[in-house]
Amino acid sequence: MQPPVAPTLDDLAAALPVAIRWPVDRVRVTPHGAHLYDRSTWKPGRGVHLGVDLYGTRGTPVYAPEDGEVVAVWLDDKTRPWRGYGPAGVCIRGDSGVFHVLAHLIASAARAPATLASGDRVHMGEVVGYISG
Repeated sequence: MQPPVAPTLDDLAAALPVAIRWPVDRVRVTPHGAHLYDRSTWKPGRGVHLGVDLYGTRGTPVYAPEDGEVVAVWLDDKTRPWRGYGPAGVCIRGDSGVFHVLAHLIASAARAPATLASGDRVHMGEVVGYISG
């Protein structure tokens, strides 16, 4: 079964008190959304997380969902507290106050997120990384 297609940007903008964009184009939301997975079976496991999981192919650009400040960047899967969030990622505190954790990105010193640092300003639509697949 294919995961459902996410709402359009117009739907999103109409539903939220601030305008943000999806962090990837042609996004697909995972069928089990906010459930944690049991890694031995890859079926929904114990607990939930407060995020939305999105599908994308390796190398797909990931964009800042809104203007904001970079509060963390990690380039390995061992950096605390980001262990388990994939090979690289960036956490952005949006100007709305919402935190955006953009994880499972390619770890490459030549491009984002490695070119970002805590305290950097990013703007909605700016590339902040690439999906690791």
